[in-house]
Amino acid sequence: MRKITTLLLSVLFGTTSLFAQRDGVEPFKNLSVGLNIGILSGVGIDAGTYVSDHVGLRAGFSYLKSPSFEYEIDAWVEDKQHANYNYEATVEAKARVNLSTFKVLADYYPNKKWPFHVTGGFYIGASNIVTVDALADDISVDGKSYKKENIKNWYIDVGDTRIKAKDGKVDAAITTWSVKPYIGIGFGNTVPMNHRVGVMGELGIMFHGKPKITSKADPDIVNHVAEADESGEFFDVMHKVVGLPVLSIRICGRIF
Repeated sequence: MRKITTLLLSVLFGTTSLFAQRDGVEPFKNLSVGLNIGILSGVGIDAGTYVSDHVGLRAGFSYLKSPSFEYEIDAWVEDKQHANYNYEATVEAKARVNLSTFKVLADYYPNKKWPFHVTGGFYIGASNIVTVDALADDISVDGKSYKKENIKNWYIDVGDTRIKAKDGKVDAAITTWSVKPYIGIGFGNTVPMNHRVGVMGELGIMFHGKPKITSKADPDIVNHVAEADESGEFFDVMHKVVGLPVLSIRICGRIF
């Protein structure tokens, strides 16, 4: 037991001496450049410096944009001959996720001799984090295919939002705040002082507010439709999420 305790203390203090030594830094005198790899934050680069022994600043850009992927989405075809009667249908859709952002973050170190920090700041990016386009060349209704020119009125339901087709097309987007507050906790220094290369690990939440459903083709979409049906797709899930977890690793080098 004593050997294990001694080993743990050696590792702890050895790690502390590796990451520490922020005591007496001069504001903006040191600069680091980092490579960031994260879950839901993508791959990016940034630069960091110290404002004081307790505060570091980082600014950079992260790229996370998916290629378009195709999937079938539930649709409904209106039957004008029968009031309030719709036929269930399916159409082909393309979706894309865009979480690329600029970021401005501040790292606060409660103890200037320890690498533990609390981080706060902002991510700035596109307001449309998910886009979907459904273009119906053929619409399948009850197993039968119909040309789009033979079916004029069709729509999709996303949660409680109904989006009608225009010229045979439906487009929709999940719209969030373009400026997204962020808070997290981490381990590691903004600028490695004892060594040229350092590592930071961080876990936090990027808040983007309650997402809204928007459409260019149908700007007057009806919200809170009582009879709207959930399609159960990824698109339906994402528009209910008010924040995204961010887990990232930063490998950085001290320039001066």
